[in-house]
This record gives sequence, C-alpha cells and structure tokens, in this order.
Amino acid sequence: MAMSSNAAPHVVEDCLGVLQLLSDGTVLRSDFPVLPTEAFPDVPGIQWKDVVYDAEHSLKLRMYRRPLTRPRSCR
Repeated sequence: MAMSSNAAPHVVEDCLGVLQLLSDGTVLRSDFPVLPTEAFPDVPGIQWKDVVYDAEHSLKLRMYRRPLTRPRSCR
C-alpha cells in the first residue's frame, strides 16, 4: 500500500512529551526544562554542574563528578 506524499506527519514515538519523532523524520523537542534543578537532592561528595553544550541548538547537559579519592595502594 503506497502512502500519500501529502499526508500530514504524525507522531511515531513520544517520549513523555519531551521528545517526539514524527513519521517524516522530524524530531520535536520541548522548550521547557523537564526536571527542575531542585528535584535533585544534593548527594554528599558528588559534584555537578549544568552547562550549555550547544547554544545554537539550545542543548544543555549536567556533568557529574564523583569525589576524588586516593588509590588504595596510597593509603
């Protein structure tokens, strides 16, 4: 069965409304932050920082770093 080339694209995959994949290959991303910063409680010893990965495409990420520890052989 051939698909009509003028059919409007429809949602093929929906990831909690944050990311949607349309039938024509278009990817739609939400503009609002999904999880606010305050939703993540501080964990002792874990450091994190929110950074802009690609400003042109409004891509951001959160970097985590575990505590710095000495190797067991140095203790």
